[in-house]
Amino acid sequence: MTFAAGDGFRLSVQHAVLGETFTSANGNEPVKVVIPVRALQEVMRLMGDQAEPVEIAINANRTQVRIKLTSAEVGAQLIEGAFPDFTRIIPQTHTSRAVVTSAELFTAAKMVSAIVEKHGKHNGVRLEADPRQARLIVIGVHPEQGDGVGEVDAAIEGDAFRVSLQAPYFLNILERLTASPQVAIEFLQKEGQPAPVVIRAVGDDDFLHLMMPLDDTPRATAKAASPSQKATVAIAA
Repeated sequence: MTFAAGDGFRLSVQHAVLGETFTSANGNEPVKVVIPVRALQEVMRLMGDQAEPVEIAINANRTQVRIKLTSAEVGAQLIEGAFPDFTRIIPQTHTSRAVVTSAELFTAAKMVSAIVEKHGKHNGVRLEADPRQARLIVIGVHPEQGDGVGEVDAAIEGDAFRVSLQAPYFLNILERLTASPQVAIEFLQKEGQPAPVVIRAVGDDDFLHLMMPLDDTPRATAKAASPSQKATVAIAA
């Protein structure tokens, strides 16, 4: 079973193995539905630390979903229409890959993100990776407060790269992955439209996260620093 969620700037994909009790009126035909995010948020709230399996039932007309927990049941109307084909935007290769300790990267990103704007034109952090130095540098920039710089050890494959990402979104995914010892950041050098950056936990092939890069985040010491503009992915739920 594959779960996917996107908002135009980022995309998460999670794969899971179905239990032995899976049944479908359509035989082996895939079942594809779009569930309202509020319904899933309510499921998360009610689930707590539940370890028992969760039962998900879709009615024959594919208009309603019922999610049964051990102590509650959540029902919701499904969203009409098809979810965009997110597989088209997932890069199948990369020109560079940096592997870092999850906790160290989260700490560095959180430190430099403290000086960037939470909302607005200057909310980007820049990642600079150089295989010769075996370091990943994280830079946060504010037009008035200057630069914040953090460095972490990294195992870097491929070419050196530099990419800017939205700080709030970057911190969100790093916090999600702090339980994993290492995180991999995969970068694809591409002409024209920037390729999404893939972030995943090392050793976990069931989850990946994509982020669209910003236009380059310059150092605040450069006098004419143009505002970063957000690039978008053609996907929305």
